[in-house]
Amino acid sequence: MKQLIELLQQHRGLSAALYQGDMQVGSELKRISSKCQLICNRLASDLSENERWQSFLDHWGRLSRVKSDTVDNSFQQHTLMIDNLILLLEDIAEASFLTAKYLPDYQHISLVWRELIKITESVGQTRALGTASAAAGSCNSVQRTRLKFLMQHIKQMDHSLTSQLELANDQFKGLLSKSSADANSLLDLIEKQIINANQVNISREEYFSFATQVISAFNQVCFLPIK
Repeated sequence: MKQLIELLQQHRGLSAALYQGDMQVGSELKRISSKCQLICNRLASDLSENERWQSFLDHWGRLSRVKSDTVDNSFQQHTLMIDNLILLLEDIAEASFLTAKYLPDYQHISLVWRELIKITESVGQTRALGTASAAAGSCNSVQRTRLKFLMQHIKQMDHSLTSQLELANDQFKGLLSKSSADANSLLDLIEKQIINANQVNISREEYFSFATQVISAFNQVCFLPIK
């Protein structure tokens, strides 16, 4: 489920570039769609009766068939779909007893499948919005407003994570410290080169790659046990 969410976040970011006129991302979008389908096939039997899953399949089926769209609508539809999967992931984690109540030696276990997932999603949204701005060479008022909101949200969540993990193991804290520093670098880039820039000069490829590195840093934290 986590891998599927990551792929859909990439699909959202590259779709933003596509609908901004960057046709070079077409083959990569097809590759991501194929990987998504493989994961959906693997999950099908376990989730066939789940309403959230059925809703996702319907939404993804319609979204993947769209041949022409706007940057804004594509962003919103992807985000709604990913939000639904994040809730499904939380449902699965709780049903699998991945909570401090059942794992007393891992008191912060829920941070792995809730807060860390949410902060990567916020970074993922900035990746999509910034990618659209970079592809267009400018940041419109809607994108600017959304980016400012997301930047504040990332700062708040990053501070919350840091304050809750004072007793975590050194390896976890080390990875979280790195991901936090990477996130701050991304926020600084967004503010200087996108939001406050008269013209966005960073390339779509460079921005997408930088934001992806930040997401990858947080994802490394997700796969460590917290004790």
